[in-house]
Amino acid sequence: MDDTIEALLRPAVELGVAISAFVCALFIFLAPSLFMLTEVVSYGVAALFIFMGAIRWREGWLIYSYQRNLKRLPSFVIKSSEIPTSRSKIWLGKGFDWTAVHTQRLSDLRKPYGRQFTEMGATYDFIRDLESKYEDSPTISKFLEPFSSQSIFNPWRPLPPVGGEKAIHAVEPDEGDATIPLDTRTGHTLVQGTTRVGKSRLLETLVTQAIHRKNSKGDYEGPVITIDPKGDAELMARIYTEAKKAGREMYIFHLGFPDMSCRYNAIAGSFSRYTEIASRSTDSMSGSGDGAAFKDFAWRFANVIAMAQVALGERPTFESIQEYMMNIEPLFVRYVELYLDKHDEQGWIDIIDEMESKLKDQQIPRHLASRAKRTVVLCNYLQAQKIFDPIVRGLLSSVAYEKSYYDKITASFLPMLEKLTTGRTLELIAPDYDDMDDKRPILDWLKVARQNAVVYVGLDAMTDQTVSDVVGSNMFSDIVSMSGYIYKYGMSDGFGELSKDDVKPIFSVFADEVNELVGPKFIPLLNKAGGSGVNVTALTQSYADVPAKLGDENLASVVYSNFNTLIMMRVKTKETADLLTNQLGEVYVNNLTTVSGVNDNSNVDNAIHFTSKNEDRLTTERVPIVESDTIINLPKGQAFALLDGSRLMKLRFPLLKDCSHELPPTIKEMYNAMTDQYKTSDGWWQPTEFADSSFASNSHRAHEVSISESNDDYAKLTEGGIE
Repeated sequence: MDDTIEALLRPAVELGVAISAFVCALFIFLAPSLFMLTEVVSYGVAALFIFMGAIRWREGWLIYSYQRNLKRLPSFVIKSSEIPTSRSKIWLGKGFDWTAVHTQRLSDLRKPYGRQFTEMGATYDFIRDLESKYEDSPTISKFLEPFSSQSIFNPWRPLPPVGGEKAIHAVEPDEGDATIPLDTRTGHTLVQGTTRVGKSRLLETLVTQAIHRKNSKGDYEGPVITIDPKGDAELMARIYTEAKKAGREMYIFHLGFPDMSCRYNAIAGSFSRYTEIASRSTDSMSGSGDGAAFKDFAWRFANVIAMAQVALGERPTFESIQEYMMNIEPLFVRYVELYLDKHDEQGWIDIIDEMESKLKDQQIPRHLASRAKRTVVLCNYLQAQKIFDPIVRGLLSSVAYEKSYYDKITASFLPMLEKLTTGRTLELIAPDYDDMDDKRPILDWLKVARQNAVVYVGLDAMTDQTVSDVVGSNMFSDIVSMSGYIYKYGMSDGFGELSKDDVKPIFSVFADEVNELVGPKFIPLLNKAGGSGVNVTALTQSYADVPAKLGDENLASVVYSNFNTLIMMRVKTKETADLLTNQLGEVYVNNLTTVSGVNDNSNVDNAIHFTSKNEDRLTTERVPIVESDTIINLPKGQAFALLDGSRLMKLRFPLLKDCSHELPPTIKEMYNAMTDQYKTSDGWWQPTEFADSSFASNSHRAHEVSISESNDDYAKLTEGGIE
């Protein structure tokens, strides 16, 4: 029975026995004659009592400390410099391995008699009621102030406002550092939790380690990329601060702050095939039903335009795709003339000029009636020459469409391009490579890899979802393309100093609110890019987010199946919690039932008139090791984690609190604006150091400045330690 039932929810009677033993030892030691003992013998007897008391004290203290721990929820606040950074492990916080023992303890606490061990007591509730009732009374509030302190000498100190069932973590008083092997990153990590439960604070801890982690040679292991669709000011400030501490290059790209952001070619940042450009430009179009045909037409024209631009030595952008989609003739004429210059030795210029001068309006075919004479003549010449260059033939077929028909089949594509090329966003996602006066750097993943840089990406999804989706999806596509390049060629081709030993960098990609980013390009990033050093840590709120975004339950299952490490914080639906619980097994839980009974004796001649019995019956039932309602009732900042497919851990995460480097003016202004506009993490569960009055103000000026002012801003930002 002792091995089966822990019996931790009972009075710690061993403490009384221990105290009695210590008192006896004291009297025997001081006055052995009272017990008719010699002095020498008294020493041995006293030592025996002390030994027995120590054993009982240890047993009683185990019960007492366990029960005391059930009523407290200690805060976990550390400095960022105290976060351990290892070459072999990732530190998650404090925790312990969850086993059948903890399931048994939690089951006992949820029974009626277990409630008394988790309630704070009448005095605690009375003090909290007084604080609430007299919060507007300065005199009484001053009197109650000591009871609100977090001092260890205050037995009624208030619990941190994290909600949930505090006993879930309290079932194990002996927690320790929770770590996972660094090698598990290649299997990717998924963090799920509803809003305001501390996902972003966990992300801060993981990103901080990634920024400071070095390899065995003492070099930073690779770029750290954080993609934040909605915008978290504390996260951005944390990344900047840690990058500055580490002395690493950093890029900030934010769609909501074009004056303080670097630029990024969202359509042709990194690519190995022309088709990638066309796919990135049309991925956001509907590919189902009648929209599939229009998407295919748009893809074909975008592919032709991209091939022609690259052949002309230009880098495609959304703006150029839109321009040539609306009027492809200039591109057609430029490329064809360049092609003929290189391949035609028959004096084609004179022939074309003569044909153009002799061409009459009635000779122009109907489908080319709206085209310029130069275009018509070039079409006729190319058809006569039977040129088989794929770009020429693609442009020729595009021009050959009747203008009105061409406009109809591209009509569904142009509105999306209008959204992407309207306003100040155009400066960021379609950079002018020839503008030497614009000091904002252009984000390039090859350059990021060479510099082992840190990148923060704010997509401003709450302002413009369409632009956010396209840019985020194309970033994933860029990273996949870059990882494919590394996988194929290694680091020996064009990676500067890193090519000496052909060292492949580790791309640490952190994607907050990944449901805003998931798309066709996200799946290849998960199942293919891991082999080339891309590790993804994704955060989302619920199971339904991904299938809702993809529109396909099967594709969502493919996404979820590519995450080998799952961290589950508090969620709101059983369906989401089941993503973890369905992967766990069952354990046996013991139930102890007290049975009492009395039997009358009907024989009047028998001296025994009745018999009674009292017994404890032990029954066993099979239950899940963790149930869905346990996950739903987790306090903020806590989680269950399934590691390596079999190891289940209970975790609690730290809140980072330390004195940061002062943010430069432009970063501070961005931080202030993000704090006002994006309320993504307020309330969990106290302000960080970035929310100090020196960093925040109640009013902030708008960010509408000229390009020349933006250049000055970015120059100041560069002086502050960011490029």
